[in-house]
Amino acid sequence: MLAYSAAWLAIDDPSHGWAKSPLDQVAEQGRQLPASLMMVEPSGRPGARTRAHGEVAVRAAYPLGGVLEGWARSRSKHEVMKALASRGVVCGAVLDTVEVLANPHLRERGVVYDIDHPTRGRFSVIGCPVRLSDSPFAPTRAPLMGEHTETVLTSLGGFSADEVRALREKRVI
Repeated sequence: MLAYSAAWLAIDDPSHGWAKSPLDQVAEQGRQLPASLMMVEPSGRPGARTRAHGEVAVRAAYPLGGVLEGWARSRSKHEVMKALASRGVVCGAVLDTVEVLANPHLRERGVVYDIDHPTRGRFSVIGCPVRLSDSPFAPTRAPLMGEHTETVLTSLGGFSADEVRALREKRVI
């Protein structure tokens, strides 16, 4: 199903200087969407288009959704994105996990990377796409259960190595 926002419906009244909606832009670029599907005529102002709100916007969106879905159904999400973006519509393809993990650009940028894990082996993970110059990021695997217990107990807990060994012998840790 094609996702679209009813908020973009019917935003074009030249007398108010409102910008054209992406859906108006699509219609004007030969997508053959009837303009009547994208506008609401306020009472007393024939031919003027105004913003559609609430239930009116939702009712207006149903027929438009069918037209857009029919057009998009025979295209990939990337083809739809490119066609709309080429006409100035701000949009993006929503990638599933498999597509994200296989995306060469995301791998190149370091958003997707491989981790070597002692029990699971090598696998791909999705990291944070935000990079801050003063907060370097070094990808690491999650620790195994108990892997850092001794370090935590001695460095933060104040236990000696002998005390940790005694706890281990008593199977406390």
